[in-house]
Amino acid sequence: MLCKWDRNEIDKEKGFELYNKAAGKEDDNLKINIGLVYENEEEINDLDKVNYWYQKSAESDNKVALYKLGELHEIGKGIEEYVLMMFEFYKKSAEKGYVDGKYKLGYCYDHGIGADVDKEKAFNLYKLAAEEGNNEAQISLAILYEQGEGTKQKHS
Repeated sequence: MLCKWDRNEIDKEKGFELYNKAAGKEDDNLKINIGLVYENEEEINDLDKVNYWYQKSAESDNKVALYKLGELHEIGKGIEEYVLMMFEFYKKSAEKGYVDGKYKLGYCYDHGIGADVDKEKAFNLYKLAAEEGNNEAQISLAILYEQGEGTKQKHS
């Protein structure tokens, strides 16, 4: 055997070093991965770095990065500035075709978060996301159907 690789050996420090070294490259997926590492790593959880890497990737209109920025701004829920920014990031992500962005934008319209309540827009966005397999959108769509909200035909 020429090479032995121990799959159980984890060197997080080396991993971060290599991620950061590669970050200068023009690879949006790499930038998203770095953001995910900083977001999910218990020892780090540095929201400034998470935001930085998602912003870098979003500069290229990356739909996942736009969605993740929406999630970050959702953390600041209740603060008008964050709510409006969250809405815009979800909107851009949905426009780029990201299924979770479609669901979240539908949720915003459904509940009047960052925009006026618009059950028809919510219904249409939930429907698109549900057709692409988003479970939360399927449930939300079912609720709107059940309540007769946002649909063309009202149930009596």
